[in-house]
Amino acid sequence: MLGDLLRRLLWVPPLALLASLLVFSLISPDTSATSAAFRHLPRFFNGAPEDTVALSTRAVASLRERDDPEAAALLARLGGAAFPVVLPALEGLSPAGRRRVALALRPVASRMKLALPPGELEQDALWWRRFWEDRSLDFQAPTVRRLARRYATSPSEARRLELRMLDTAALPELFAVLGTEGLPPPVELSSALVPVIQEVLGRPAVPVEQLPQEILALRAFWFAHQLEFSTLDGAGRASALLLETQYGKWVQRTLMQRASRAPRATGVVTSPLWMLARRGPWTLARVLLGLGLGLAVAWALERARRPWLHTAAVGGALGGAPAVLALAPPSEGSALGLIVLVAGAGWVTLRGDARESELHRPFFRVARAWGGAGVKRRPWGESWRGVVLLQGQVVAAALLGEWRWRLPGLGVPLVRALQEQDATLLMTLVVANLGVLQVASVLFELGAQAGGPRGERR
Repeated sequence: MLGDLLRRLLWVPPLALLASLLVFSLISPDTSATSAAFRHLPRFFNGAPEDTVALSTRAVASLRERDDPEAAALLARLGGAAFPVVLPALEGLSPAGRRRVALALRPVASRMKLALPPGELEQDALWWRRFWEDRSLDFQAPTVRRLARRYATSPSEARRLELRMLDTAALPELFAVLGTEGLPPPVELSSALVPVIQEVLGRPAVPVEQLPQEILALRAFWFAHQLEFSTLDGAGRASALLLETQYGKWVQRTLMQRASRAPRATGVVTSPLWMLARRGPWTLARVLLGLGLGLAVAWALERARRPWLHTAAVGGALGGAPAVLALAPPSEGSALGLIVLVAGAGWVTLRGDARESELHRPFFRVARAWGGAGVKRRPWGESWRGVVLLQGQVVAAALLGEWRWRLPGLGVPLVRALQEQDATLLMTLVVANLGVLQVASVLFELGAQAGGPRGERR
């Protein structure tokens, strides 16, 4: 039995993964607000993840041939992160191609507050080539890391100017210091880093009291677009095939955001896991208590041995549940009563089906063929197989009651997520419930095996 338990439990993670893929494809449409930041990504598999090198190479190749506003806007957006690809490539371009690239780099020069020489665009291209000859070493990863950490340790205007000369090439190291999850850094460090990042991204400055919310917004931007300003290596390129997708972003955001303390500091809830940990115990307690009371009522009816009483109880529960939902006042008792009615009616129905079908099972026929002296029937064990379905009904009743009477739990957030098409919260709740159902099905199946009918050979 222990081996069977372990074998069944090992199937829980892959089944939960498969279910999450299916549910994600159904409840995460491209037009939802949740996936808007990742709309440029494929759904499940990214066959060609594009980092800074790939994006800048594609933009330069397009501007080499013709005027392309989208390629020019992409170069302006990539900024200093694209310099290691764009500036050395100026030598190999035609005069018209150099002029187009130089024109695309003018917004970058304005952002870096560089004074380009007046005159033709050919002079701009020459100036950029000389800039790269003088500062190419500054754009290497060790140098960028050293400048960013030195500024974070001891901020000064001179060190801020050094980071400004790097433009977007400094973003990976700046966000590494700022952090991508958890509580914001101290106010002194945030006040030094956030203005530099805002200047590079063209975001307006905010007061000090709004820094926590601004940090959350910057982290959300970086989570969605960090690949545009980074370079993939071998292992990173392999993982990006799955992680740089809408599904991969959802998994990362759900598992990596540790916001258990951040909402108290910022007033903003950023992780559905925090919502699940905070409200889930209320729903679980109601489900367990209501299921236990419902099974106790069903057991009492079973002991009475009155078939008409079973029918009356099921009919009363089917009629009483809508009445309770519509007329009962907001209270814990109302929610618990709704769950007990659903659990009791479902269990009585399952018991009746189990008694009718049990005598037709193959092992009864085999036992009689072998000359069994007696067959000890345990219809309670047979009924455990249907408890998984009953559990789903009880969970639905608990969520419905919590939403109807605005009780603490997962009911209200679930309905709000359905209305707002919040795929992140919906996926978290669905996968968590599926995981619980899978584990419960294993335990109930083992209970059914332990409590099933046994034959004795004569």
